Amino acid sequence: TNRNFLSSFQAAKKHFSTPKHLLPTAMLDILTQQMPVYVITGCFSASLAGQFNLAWRVCALPLALFGGAVGQVFYQHFASLWPDCCAARKLIFSTWKMLAILGLMPLIVLFFWGGTLFALVFGEPWRQAGEYARALSPMLYAMFISSPTSSIYLVLGLQKMMLVFGISFFIYRSSALVIGAQIGSL
Repeated sequence: TNRNFLSSFQAAKKHFSTPKHLLPTAMLDILTQQMPVYVITGCFSASLAGQFNLAWRVCALPLALFGGAVGQVFYQHFASLWPDCCAARKLIFSTWKMLAILGLMPLIVLFFWGGTLFALVFGEPWRQAGEYARALSPMLYAMFISSPTSSIYLVLGLQKMMLVFGISFFIYRSSALVIGAQIGSL
């Protein structure tokens, strides 16, 4: 028991800064995901916010479910390979390639027929949500490819970089909404 306490204490000491970076990153991520609905409601209308929210939720849910499953398997495999840089790099690129191929058809369908698809599934009043999904599709595709491999920062001990990316995402998404509000175009 004394040995367990000592090893736990050493692990806590080694990873002391991890919550300092991961907690703000997680909070920024939640804020970044929720913010568009509030900004769209305030700057445009609740109706457009509803259209946007449906588009986001319908597209992001499969991405989160599939990406989460792939991410868990990737994390275990990557952690077992590290610190073999060549094998780890090969795993990252093969995972990106596989995800790029798997996500290509949904991207094409959503990009070219998003409005029609949403009108067909949810009814004509939701066609605008499909148009928003169309506009979001390149970003969703990039997220589909990169998100499952974001755990490399944890394995490499680069949690600070996750916070930097979280801040960057918050700034660019906020800026896009503010610019859209200023020019009157969602």
